[in-house]
Amino acid sequence: MCAYIRKPQIEPHRFTSIQPDFETFNIILTPAKQHLTTLTRQLNLAKGALAERRQSQVKTAQSIFDQYKDVPHSRLDEYTQSMTIGNVIKSNYAYVDFNVRHSILDYALFNITKRLPDEASYWEDSKPTKGYLASSD
Repeated sequence: MCAYIRKPQIEPHRFTSIQPDFETFNIILTPAKQHLTTLTRQLNLAKGALAERRQSQVKTAQSIFDQYKDVPHSRLDEYTQSMTIGNVIKSNYAYVDFNVRHSILDYALFNITKRLPDEASYWEDSKPTKGYLASSD
């Protein structure tokens, strides 16, 4: 999972995370509206079977756009409040040597408290047998 980590405090375990980040959300919103507008214009010009297909496309595009526009997004603070997924419980960012390669260690473990998937979306994966995640719940 990728999430934008907002850093309002000093301790890493207090960082809140939002998904998607504010800038990405607004980048997605504009083309979604443009796509809906284009399809609506094409629907008005279409006839017969093409009109039926365009009607279906407009309905789908409208549904997607409605999901986006229902998210508060005019200010960063209101967007952050509505799109927060949880907070970071442990993170690390360091330069390390791994197998004779200079690498960047960069990770964060999240406590996801909001916007959890529904039961139909859950899947089971085997737990790691070693490392930090092997000892977590």
